[in-house]
Amino acid sequence: MSRFSRFLGIPIAAVALSAATAFAQAPARPVGPGAQGVLAGLNLTDAQRDQIHALRDQNRTAVREQAQQLREARQALRQETFAEAPNQARIDALQQQVTALSQQLEARRLDLQQRIAQILTPEQRQYMREHRQQMRAFRAGRMMRRRF
Repeated sequence: MSRFSRFLGIPIAAVALSAATAFAQAPARPVGPGAQGVLAGLNLTDAQRDQIHALRDQNRTAVREQAQQLREARQALRQETFAEAPNQARIDALQQQVTALSQQLEARRLDLQQRIAQILTPEQRQYMREHRQQMRAFRAGRMMRRRF
């Protein structure tokens, strides 16, 4: 081995070792009951999994577009609100636009949730109810720890 390769080999090995150690460490935040994804615990059939993935894929594009419109409307509202000479009529119109887009996104989310629930068996819907209760309790516990 040449002196040059030994000279570079040591720092490269040190960087590789430190990177491997960083990736191997446990996550800094506590992991709650939803960390693995609720669908993993449902024991879905292949047909159910395909139907749910198809619904999510159909929804994804429209949601992204609406979410982008919402971000842009919120940004425009912030800019107009703190402008040198704010235009109240424009602020009112932007507020209405933000509200409408938010409502559309929420309606789309609820529709997707209902369509997925229709695919599930009664036992799977029961699991979903229990999982949601666990998540609420987990979040409430985290909030209490943050306050004190």
